Amino acid sequence: MQRIVLAVIVGVFLSLPSIAGAQSSKCASYPTPRASAPANVAISMLEARLACLNGELTPQPSHPVFPLFESIAPRSRRSTNEDTYLGTYSTNRYAPDSVANPYGRYGNRYSPDSVNNPYGRFGNPYSLTKPRLYGRDGTYLGTLSTNPYDPDSIANPYGRYGNRYSPDSVNNPYGRFGNPYSPDSATNPYALTPPLIFGGR
Repeated sequence: MQRIVLAVIVGVFLSLPSIAGAQSSKCASYPTPRASAPANVAISMLEARLACLNGELTPQPSHPVFPLFESIAPRSRRSTNEDTYLGTYSTNRYAPDSVANPYGRYGNRYSPDSVNNPYGRFGNPYSLTKPRLYGRDGTYLGTLSTNPYDPDSIANPYGRYGNRYSPDSVNNPYGRFGNPYSPDSATNPYALTPPLIFGGR
């Protein structure tokens, strides 16, 4: 009996490297961050790879900046066209990827990738595709739109994403994404993980 138990234990230990190798090869499709990548992007990429290695995610990344986007975003919000990273929705005027930084790539009103550029494809108020907000955990937070009648707009005071009492609203001063003291908030200038903005191609 002891020999059988010992043989089973040895068999399990001998098969562990091949299982780990198969899992790491499946997760090799998750990109590793470049040295020039912003810290918040690099962290999210490494977290996604680690989650895949731990078996928490299926190895299906399709987004170069935010690998968790496809696996976490609600199915109704997923699209292959929504893969342009447009910075963070933050009030921090000094963060390089904040839309509040007037000298940064995503906050400069003359940058083609800025939501503050009224003549650009992401800041144009007449554009049919609106930039979308996502929390770092993949929570959909609505669209960056000034349309008060759009149900997904953060400017709609009666909608889920614009209502100041909704837990998924960046306008809720007591919620996770609107509280000026929350680390995930858009209104906290010192937030470590403000919401991300993605737009169509």
